[in-house]
Amino acid sequence: MTGAHGVADANTDADAEGAAHPIQVDVTDRAEIDAMREAVLETFGPIDILVSNAGITSDCPLTRMSPMTGPA
Repeated sequence: MTGAHGVADANTDADAEGAAHPIQVDVTDRAEIDAMREAVLETFGPIDILVSNAGITSDCPLTRMSPMTGPA
């Protein structure tokens, strides 16, 4: 999902029961990841559930992946 059309479509799909808040981030750039995390925490508070949809395919938990190479 990219751009304004993607956001509009996602909000329509949410069927007025919530809203989608997509954030475009280069997941290979640690500074962008940190800035995204800070923006999310500032806007929404603590993260209770995280869905990582960065196009990564690996059979290991997110917490065991290294930032640049995938599974640790």
